[in-house]
Amino acid sequence: MLPRGASGYVAEVSEGRRDVEQARALIESVPGGLELEPELELVVSTRRHAVGFELQRQWAELGVRTKVVPLPWSEVYERLRAGRAALGLASMTINTGDAAALFDPMLHSAGGPAGLGDENIGGYASAVAD
Repeated sequence: MLPRGASGYVAEVSEGRRDVEQARALIESVPGGLELEPELELVVSTRRHAVGFELQRQWAELGVRTKVVPLPWSEVYERLRAGRAALGLASMTINTGDAAALFDPMLHSAGGPAGLGDENIGGYASAVAD
């Protein structure tokens, strides 16, 4: 979600309504539903731990159990890059204002040409985006 005034802000999307029952139904529609893990570990940087605890509170409403693990950013990043975290909270800033500075390293498939997908630690892949 984006705040008003941010590039890309769309009121219909940015001011969505909470629908806990619909969210719970979506989770339960996935094979395994809420039974996938007894407790998911969420790694967060020590600077963002409050956000991690807020996510934990909201997910608990859905029946999703999490353990928030505040760590130095370097350890969060290392775990995310190595695939050693079930969930991770990260953010990226760009100083150019050019969306490509975010999209090229994060949203292209990993393993492509240099600079494309280099920071794709989530494993997202799309032939259309590439």
